[in-house]
Amino acid sequence: MKLAIIGYGNMGLIIERLAKSAGMEIGAIVDPVNPNATHEQMDEETLLDIDVCIDFTHPDVIMDNIEKYAMLGKNAVIGTT
Repeated sequence: MKLAIIGYGNMGLIIERLAKSAGMEIGAIVDPVNPNATHEQMDEETLLDIDVCIDFTHPDVIMDNIEKYAMLGKNAVIGTT
């Protein structure tokens, strides 16, 4: 399974570690402010081969992200509070 981690704060780091230990591949890490992310923005190219997006972004952007997942036909797990 190939994952995208959307939001690379504390939870994103934990998800990355757990996913890798479970044998999952991280295909993209998207975060506009974290310099260790692989991408600043999420788009069709970023999510091209992604099976599931795991989103721990800020509540102010979650609805826009959900619309993008739906447009791109991507499965998503939302963990935003």
